[in-house]
Amino acid sequence: MMNRLSCFIFLLCNLFFILGEPVGSMAQASEGDKVRELFRRVNTPGEEQQALSELFQLLENTKDDEIKTRVSITIGQHMNSKAKVDSALLFGWKSVELIGNRTDTLSLKRLSRAYNILAIANNIKGLWDESVKWHFKSSETAVKVGDSLMYYMSAHGVANIYRHQGKYQESLELFKECLSQKDNLRMLYASHINMGIIYTDLERYEDANRHTEKALALCVESGDIKGQIICGTNLGMNSTFLGKHREALVLLDDAITLAKNHEYQRLKLNAQIYKSKTLQALGWNLSAHATLMQVREGMSGYNYLNMEEEVFARLKDVALAMGNYKAAYDYLSESNRVSDSIQALQANKKLKEYEVKYETLKKEKKIEALNAEQSRKELEIRKQKESKRHMLFFFIIILVPVVGLLVVYYQKLRTQSLLAKQQEEISRHEIATLLKDQEIKLGKASIDGQISERKRLARELHDTIGGNLAAIKMRCAREADKNGFPSEIVDQIDDTYQMARTLSHSLIPKNLSATAFTSLLRESLEAFRTDTLSEIELSAYPEGEINTLEQNLQVEIFTIVRELVNNTSKHAEAGRIELSLTLVENSLNLLFEDDGKGFDLSKSNEGIGLQNMRKRVENLSGSFMIDSHPERGTLVNIEIPLSKDISEEENKAEVKIG
Repeated sequence: MMNRLSCFIFLLCNLFFILGEPVGSMAQASEGDKVRELFRRVNTPGEEQQALSELFQLLENTKDDEIKTRVSITIGQHMNSKAKVDSALLFGWKSVELIGNRTDTLSLKRLSRAYNILAIANNIKGLWDESVKWHFKSSETAVKVGDSLMYYMSAHGVANIYRHQGKYQESLELFKECLSQKDNLRMLYASHINMGIIYTDLERYEDANRHTEKALALCVESGDIKGQIICGTNLGMNSTFLGKHREALVLLDDAITLAKNHEYQRLKLNAQIYKSKTLQALGWNLSAHATLMQVREGMSGYNYLNMEEEVFARLKDVALAMGNYKAAYDYLSESNRVSDSIQALQANKKLKEYEVKYETLKKEKKIEALNAEQSRKELEIRKQKESKRHMLFFFIIILVPVVGLLVVYYQKLRTQSLLAKQQEEISRHEIATLLKDQEIKLGKASIDGQISERKRLARELHDTIGGNLAAIKMRCAREADKNGFPSEIVDQIDDTYQMARTLSHSLIPKNLSATAFTSLLRESLEAFRTDTLSEIELSAYPEGEINTLEQNLQVEIFTIVRELVNNTSKHAEAGRIELSLTLVENSLNLLFEDDGKGFDLSKSNEGIGLQNMRKRVENLSGSFMIDSHPERGTLVNIEIPLSKDISEEENKAEVKIG
């Protein structure tokens, strides 16, 4: 009972956040809109730094954990995109901590994204086994809530790690699977880029170009400048390998210009190094030398030691090709100097490791000496205690029976206290169980009463009002034939009769035992499809288990869904409705979303339809949350807890849905 109460309080807090009710909820709704806007700006060139500063300020000032979680995930994803690994790990772990043990659908989706942040950060650090572990946790969580996007993002991350490890076949298979996500341009071009690199390593340059060209077209379509630079450089490199040197120069010059205009310094220097190789292959040694000197100048102020060593080695080769042996010797000396610097840094690092080990060893020896001295003192103290112990021995013999009696008496009192507490706990548990059973019986009785009343109303409509209308219609028809009775009245009576007949039939509809619940729900939704409301989609996961839910619960879900779709078709002017039913860890989630005109929750009062739906959900001990903004559509999230013993066999009575 306490677990249900805690869950209800948590969902109620989320409801106030989404609905934008008074007492601070208007500020929460405003913060939610701000997070969405800052997410867009932090991924827009030119607005990144300002948006990031505002995200940090919002994280510091807000008191709402929901907002803190969303902000932390946004910052963590941005830090990964800038290769700031330590910051990405910090905010990834902060997101996991804020989500905690929550198991609702939205929290699990965010948890999957937090795991993905940790996976990408560990990949950038080169900790591939750790990265694979977090990718698998992200995909497992995504599968629980049917989040296909995060599943494929995790698969893409694992494939990238396999590429670094040289597991080319396994990597290609996963990248090909990721190519099925046609709607995710970023995943598509990233997969093509990585497949192109793999084929270059395998010296299959035509296949490498084919995938890299596809990636370049997608990068241009999505406006990803960094991706365009990488694709241009890779195509130029492949053209050099294929002997197409002039074509390679054009591609590399375009990549260099693009990187320079958008301040991607390392990508520009990398493309210039490949350009120098192509120029030397053409015999244009002076141009190759000038290009490498530009790279030297561009590296000023950056600690790119490996790149600096490669540049001097390339300058040495160019000087030899030009017959300038003195310059070649000088460049070789510089290359060796940089190489020695790298080795010295590594040696210093190794030396520091040895110093740490030496200091640790000295401390260990000092600790051993202190331990020996401590042991000697303890031995002396032990001898003193031994002599005192003999003196006290006789007193102890006398005290033992007294102490024994006291211990028995204490244990008796403690046992009685424990028994009293256990009995009190059992009584509270029995009372809570009785109250819970009574609550369930009352809910079932309420639903059964509604169904019986609908049947009675249907019979009354059909047998009394419908019969009387039929008789009146026939009599008016005879009068019309004899005395010219107005035909319009006859037609109006006929329409009224048909309306009463239709209403009676809608109150006593199809038998759920004859049709699967989800199939019946889809058939019912088709009746709302119009030229304007042309798309109504229903997804159920897992569909088989949802079809075996208790029929009384299916009746309520069916009624709520029809009322939601009916309200949308009448008032929202929507063109599309998306509806999902998800069964997650003994809880049923109903997520409804349309693209209609929406409304302002703070200015609109709930109508009878919304009040009835909210009442139905409360009768099922569930939560009802709605989020809507003008011109942004409406989202309704319903969570209904399920008791573990609910099954199709429990409800033997025939239940029908309108």
